[in-house]
Amino acid sequence: MVDAYTRRRVLFAGMSLPPESAWGLLGIDGAARPVPTPAGSYAQFYARLADALLSGGPLPVDPREAVRVIELVEQIHQRSVAQCGPAARPTA
Repeated sequence: MVDAYTRRRVLFAGMSLPPESAWGLLGIDGAARPVPTPAGSYAQFYARLADALLSGGPLPVDPREAVRVIELVEQIHQRSVAQCGPAARPTA
């Protein structure tokens, strides 16, 4: 069930909620709960990227934030490998 705040936030942003079967999971150690995953707007992202590249407009994502996300993903992967062993490494 989606709380009222989340539903208003998603609807205000002009998005619709996907079916609960498509939601992500948030939590650890078997205590994960479904979390709505609003649809992104790739068209808006690439329009803003084109504007940034062609006209000097603002980037759609702050490069520092992108680096921080990559660092976080790498830390999560390293912990997973440390806790689960080589089986946690991708094969491809």
